[in-house]
Amino acid sequence: MLTRSIATLLLLPLTAVCWFDAGWTEQRAREHWLKLSQQKDIREAMRAAWARSLVGTSGFEAGFRLDGDANDYRIVPVSAGHSPGHLEVAIAGPGEARTFAIFHVHPNASGPEPSNPRTSRNGRGDTSVADEFEISVFVMHRRGLTVYDHSLRQNIPLHTGLKWAQEE
Repeated sequence: MLTRSIATLLLLPLTAVCWFDAGWTEQRAREHWLKLSQQKDIREAMRAAWARSLVGTSGFEAGFRLDGDANDYRIVPVSAGHSPGHLEVAIAGPGEARTFAIFHVHPNASGPEPSNPRTSRNGRGDTSVADEFEISVFVMHRRGLTVYDHSLRQNIPLHTGLKWAQEE
C-alpha cells in the first residue's frame, strides 16, 4: 500500500469506467458519479464521515476510500486527520483491489471543491493526488458534493447544499 499525506485533502471518489473512452463527457461522468454516490452503503459512509467531522465544524477532515470498481467495491473508512485541513489516506495499488475513489469532508471554513496546487497549503492538493494515482476525489461540504474526475481533469458538482447527506 502507498501512503500519501494529503494536506487540505477533504475526501475522494469512485467507479470503474474506461477513462480513455472518447465518449466520456462531463454529462456521462456526472451521471456515473451521481449514481455511485447514491448507493445506500456509500450514502451511509458519507453521513458517518460527516458526523466524524462534527458536520464540518471540527476543522478536521474525515472520509473513506473505495477499492475495487463501481460494480464491486469495498468501503474503507479513513481516520480523521491529526491536524486541521489534513487527511492521510493509504491508497491500494496494483495487485490489490485498487483504490478508485476517495470521499472526504472539507471543513466548513474551507471550500466545497477539491483543492488544487494553487489553493492547497501543501502545493499539491486533492487534484494532484487524483491525477497521480488516477482516482476520483469527492468532497463533502455543507455547500454541496463535488467530484474531481481525473480523466476529464475537472470538478463536477453533484449536489448543492446538504442534499447529499439526506436519507432517501
